[in-house]
Amino acid sequence: MKRNMGSAVTPQIFHYAHGVSAIDSGYVRHLHAAIHFVVEDGRVAIVDTGTNESLPRVIDALEAMDLGVDSVDYVILTHIHLDHAGGAGAMMRAFPNARLVVHPRGARHMADPSKLVAGAAAVYGANEVRRMYGEILPIDATRIVEAPHETRIDLAGRELLCLDTPGHARHHICIVDRGSNTIFTGDTFGLSYRELDTDGRQFVFPTTTPVQFDPEAMHSSIDLLMSFAPRAMYLTHFSELRDVDVAGRTAILEFDKVKADVLNVVPPQRAGALVAQSGAKLANGRWAEVDWTSMESVNAKGIHILGDSTLSAPLMPKSGFMANQHGKVAAAAILNLLAGEAPSSEVMMANTCYSFVDAKNVIHVASVHKYDAEKKTMLTVPGSGGVSAARNEVEAGYAMGWAKNIWADMLA
Repeated sequence: MKRNMGSAVTPQIFHYAHGVSAIDSGYVRHLHAAIHFVVEDGRVAIVDTGTNESLPRVIDALEAMDLGVDSVDYVILTHIHLDHAGGAGAMMRAFPNARLVVHPRGARHMADPSKLVAGAAAVYGANEVRRMYGEILPIDATRIVEAPHETRIDLAGRELLCLDTPGHARHHICIVDRGSNTIFTGDTFGLSYRELDTDGRQFVFPTTTPVQFDPEAMHSSIDLLMSFAPRAMYLTHFSELRDVDVAGRTAILEFDKVKADVLNVVPPQRAGALVAQSGAKLANGRWAEVDWTSMESVNAKGIHILGDSTLSAPLMPKSGFMANQHGKVAAAAILNLLAGEAPSSEVMMANTCYSFVDAKNVIHVASVHKYDAEKKTMLTVPGSGGVSAARNEVEAGYAMGWAKNIWADMLA
């Protein structure tokens, strides 16, 4: 049986080797979150679900592959964060033969998602959760397969091995596909967005969700994945990651091969294309020059530029906190300009950043900057700011309070 839920356009299908494919779930933005398919002899396993709105895309993709809703044997969740599992209830209702595979810690929340929804609402607010995810539907507990470490799933004779991989979340599994020698990693192996690819090379960075992030557990989980020497990793954000010599712990770069136990590769940095398209003057073709009293482009009047896209003043860091300060200066200046007044030249900006260096210990850096009308730039106030003398647990409490304050300031 085939059913079409009425999506306007069949989604782009990314076809890989050995019956593996992916589509964009449609969550948040283009190519932000993938839904993967494993097909063996006409039978299907789906890895992660996106949200309820992803279901029409999945059904259309199945039809494009000449498969129906009754071909789906398994819906596998790497973990139950709602960008990965929000559509699970809807999919299980649409796929009559499917069983849901999930970590034992997540199983009860799929049968009764009330606490899962309440937890998300505590972070984002009930209205935003409803807008982003719709109604999270419960799943019949008899259709749920709990997958502790080394659970083996049989997909038409093809083995899918479920591994317990905490670090991003304590209820996370990764799935080793023996048929393709690849691993579906959810968020354990990090994020790799296609718009960050440079000259065919891929950029990957860790995802450090604060609630359950455990660096030591994540290292152990990545070591476990690497021990299988997979041909490729399939990340939910976003899909196939190739340029990693997993067995040799080597990243293959444009100019060299780099071997390391832990490697974060930063691609060439520059202001976004939108800034250049605005006509704003760019220093070295990379960063926008601004009037620090208004954050207005020095040449493209009426264009105010914030955050990392700006050419930083001396010793001014690039951070979310500093971008927040830029926004406040710009807002005050715009009000003055609308009233026919010049922006104030008495501009002060402060920056504070906290970083967890492990599960308990924190360090910070802080600075204060004042506008110098003669030099037309921001200068560090002598004696201001500083850094932690050493990592410590006391600042962990400060860090969480700081985070909650800036989230409330920016997102309220």
